[in-house]
Amino acid sequence: MPVIKKALAATSIACLFLTNGFSKEFFSIDAGFKSAYRDGYITEYVYSNNLLGKSKKLSQLDWNIKNTFQLGGTLQFNLPWFYVNFGASGTIPQNSGRMYDSDWQNLTSTKTDYSINENQIISGLSLDFQIKGKIPVFKKLVIRPSFGLSFEKIHFETKNIEGWYGSKILDSFGHLLERPAPVSYKNPNAVHFPTENNIKLSPVEYESQNLYTWLGGDFEYKPFDFLSAYAGAYFSPFVYHFSIDSHWNNTEKTKISSYYMDEIFSNFNAAKIQAGISYSPIKNLFVNADFSWVRFYESFGDTYSSKRKSSGYSKISGSNSGADSNHITINLSVTYRFFNLIRTDKIRR
Repeated sequence: MPVIKKALAATSIACLFLTNGFSKEFFSIDAGFKSAYRDGYITEYVYSNNLLGKSKKLSQLDWNIKNTFQLGGTLQFNLPWFYVNFGASGTIPQNSGRMYDSDWQNLTSTKTDYSINENQIISGLSLDFQIKGKIPVFKKLVIRPSFGLSFEKIHFETKNIEGWYGSKILDSFGHLLERPAPVSYKNPNAVHFPTENNIKLSPVEYESQNLYTWLGGDFEYKPFDFLSAYAGAYFSPFVYHFSIDSHWNNTEKTKISSYYMDEIFSNFNAAKIQAGISYSPIKNLFVNADFSWVRFYESFGDTYSSKRKSSGYSKISGSNSGADSNHITINLSVTYRFFNLIRTDKIRR
């Protein structure tokens, strides 16, 4: 019987300890508005594989995500042991730095073509889902293991292009032709098109989608009832990347040259660090700020081409696609607890 008594005593102490780690709120719902600032980049690659299986870089496009802003909302369901959070936001269309387009047409380390493009964001969408547990360590400190999903979609378009092309020559009629032996874009014989004379340069649109799974957790510290802070880290067991490049034949975009689709399945190749603070100036109202850094390391997949955007894609044999991204996000939000179910039972001491 001493063993049973010890087990009952330990269970009672654990129940008291865990119960004290939570507030008297049994179930509540928070809803709010959020705004975000984001800065970073997305890079896409194309590689050519030779008979020995070695890769040569053919193309690299670096897309800036520069000083962009998002608006959206959040909805959160709070329970004693865990909470569930949903978030959605859209990107405000705006200029977004530059897009740098590099090509290696001679299959060597010599870059033959290079262009600098003004970059515009046409649209963007961010969706988040997260479940966080609550494991009290001390009265003011809680460990929160987490599982989450996030979806990122962004649509870029280029304009005002300046380019240097070592793979091209101009004939006597001003037509742009392929050079039999490509040279470096820095070579004096490379064709240069300044921004004011870019009628011959084709604009590009790029639509990128990333679906992340997240595992990890954070520590939440609450020194006062009205103030809390947290910090945590997460990794992604699985990332799905999908993108479409639209290459136009002219700047009026009346003719399409080609569509290129990339598809990548990646495991354990993304990480996230996040930290934040929450302040409650009055009951049920919360002002929140958080910072996050997301890194999707270069991953590889297949590339396809088509003359139609929505169908008819065929895999490009001997070529592979690659992609990576890196961005920071600063979120500011205001949430209100509009539903609050209070626990009325009391623990005897």
